[in-house]
Amino acid sequence: MPVRNIYEAMGKEARVRDGDGTCNEATVFAGDELKTRLRGIGMTTIHPGSSIGVHPHDDNEEVYLILAGEGVATIDGREVRVRPGDVMVNHPGCSHGLRNDSAEELRIFAFSVGTD
Repeated sequence: MPVRNIYEAMGKEARVRDGDGTCNEATVFAGDELKTRLRGIGMTTIHPGSSIGVHPHDDNEEVYLILAGEGVATIDGREVRVRPGDVMVNHPGCSHGLRNDSAEELRIFAFSVGTD
């Protein structure tokens, strides 16, 4: 079983799901490396003033674990303040997004599991 350090994964700067600004997305394990319905495991760093735009997933369930920083999660139109240790479970069909409204980096550990 391979072991990789999430903090050593190289990421790419990108605009995520039509959100504001850019985020750094670091894939730790891609779907083709996994043997179950897991689709990917990684860490996203949302820079101050940036966001992951609100979006649904119809074919997977996505989980975010807040590692560092604070922000505002939007889940089916409802806004919830998040901080380190919070876990968001984004069910299939649920609209969700995450905005960094602080002056510090917001880091999340994320993975998704396919429904098919």
